[in-house]
Amino acid sequence: MLPDVITALGKLGIRCPVSAEWYATIEQWHAWYKGSTAFHSYKVYNGSKFNVTKKYTLKMPKTICEDRADILLNENTDIVVADEASQKYIDDVFDRTEFWSNANQLIETAGWSGTGAFVEYLENGEPQINYISGDHIYPLSWRDNKITECAFASVIFDRTMGECLYIAIHRRDASTGIYTVT
Repeated sequence: MLPDVITALGKLGIRCPVSAEWYATIEQWHAWYKGSTAFHSYKVYNGSKFNVTKKYTLKMPKTICEDRADILLNENTDIVVADEASQKYIDDVFDRTEFWSNANQLIETAGWSGTGAFVEYLENGEPQINYISGDHIYPLSWRDNKITECAFASVIFDRTMGECLYIAIHRRDASTGIYTVT
């Protein structure tokens, strides 16, 4: 889990209804994905002392996540839009943001993190896409199993500020239905 995002949201007056235990569970899933749980180590007595040894692993959880991602999003996948101008625009955005490889990686990551999100934003007037794994997604409200408001967290490095926690909060105005991102 990132630095305590739930606490940071609380300081902004935003309650995150998902418990910190949920994110601890995601960390456990990540450990299995990497093949580095307590199960993967054991002690061996060498005649004078016990040494901790790591089990060999095929990293099957990682392999399953990779295979699933390759089935769901591969070189045969097309996203098609009805009109030619829109199709060209989307293709250009996908090429510039390296969508196909990043999206495939996000689907793999969603295998161990439970979910993922494509978060669009503008930078210097150009559309960009952030690929956010489940351990960095903080649902704020939902209805009928659909998240309606959410915070997305990541660590960024800025040359002048150094390492920073970046939280993009997507909130919906109840009366107009318009979303605001802060």
